[in-house]
Amino acid sequence: MSRGGMGVGSASIVLVFAILCLTIFALISLSAASSDKALVDAEVDMVTAYYRADTLAEIILGELVHSRSIPPALQGIGIESRQEQDAVRVFFACPLSDRKELAVEILLFPNHYDILKWRLEDTAVWGFASTIPVWQGTP
Repeated sequence: MSRGGMGVGSASIVLVFAILCLTIFALISLSAASSDKALVDAEVDMVTAYYRADTLAEIILGELVHSRSIPPALQGIGIESRQEQDAVRVFFACPLSDRKELAVEILLFPNHYDILKWRLEDTAVWGFASTIPVWQGTP
């Protein structure tokens, strides 16, 4: 005698399919969370390096403003200066990583100073790859 409704075999197939779908969604979520964590870790490292370089630049700026010239303690770290009419133009860079630095340019007057540049710059040199075949426009 046959009864109406869903049998035990059909219910098992639906249950296996549901478990398989949930497992796939869990793996996709885990993969997305893992890549998001790697991205956030890289951003945290970059922000930490930026503020470390910014702090060093502020210390150097404070020394320059206090002495109105390059103190002997700072002469070995790559500070360059150029005398202008009534001011001294000072250039220096604080490294963040092997590819970025905080570049600073300051104009020191006898009674005040102007910050001309205080920004991140790339130090990596971009090179053109001539080995990639590129269509030149002729058939």
